[in-house]
Amino acid sequence: MPNEKWTIAQTIQEAVSAELYQEAQAARILRGRRGRFVHSPGLHGSPDPRYREFRIKDAAWKHLKSELEGNLRNMLLSGKLSSTGRFGSVAADERSIPPSGWQHIKIIDWEKSTGREQPTGQPIFDIRISTSPVKATPIKSKGVQNVEQKLPRKGRVIRTLASLMQAHPEEPCLTKAQLRKSGLSQRALEDCWTKALSRAGNPPAWEASGRRKSSWLAKLSKSDKLELGI
Repeated sequence: MPNEKWTIAQTIQEAVSAELYQEAQAARILRGRRGRFVHSPGLHGSPDPRYREFRIKDAAWKHLKSELEGNLRNMLLSGKLSSTGRFGSVAADERSIPPSGWQHIKIIDWEKSTGREQPTGQPIFDIRISTSPVKATPIKSKGVQNVEQKLPRKGRVIRTLASLMQAHPEEPCLTKAQLRKSGLSQRALEDCWTKALSRAGNPPAWEASGRRKSSWLAKLSKSDKLELGI
């Protein structure tokens, strides 16, 4: 995981996927620089065949680049990584970037570690990323533990679902169908799902139907499975 004050390029290479990073860099080098190609016949005769070749290589590089940036963005949105940046000027004071802020930040340059705030167009310089500090779990008294153990089954399901939705807003790891083994009625499950969505801010990815990726399902911990009865 990232050390303190890593650049975007360092974080993508080390924390996201070193293998995919190397593949993307190779694709970028293979693409090369965009030359002064003839795009259409016009007065010049035939289009330059190098332009079509460049477009194919450029698309391959952009696909890998987008995948890596998407993975990094998910880690920042989930709070696994924390970040800072200098808004508007290289000499501006370093400011913390909240996890939700990465919904509105476009990454501009990996090596220079720069970005742009989408709503305002304000540049962000010297973006630095580090591992989020682990919050100590307070020790609960036996009285509190006993109360929690007596919580209605439905309440625990809502709490666990909402926590998963907030931690992985772009990677839904469950469907309502997978919760049928929990022992709750269909009506109760529908109510749990609706209330959990509301608590988590109604993440669109969780509201969408369809099968879930195995890599997302693998993120379910044993304790989550126990709480959800699956």
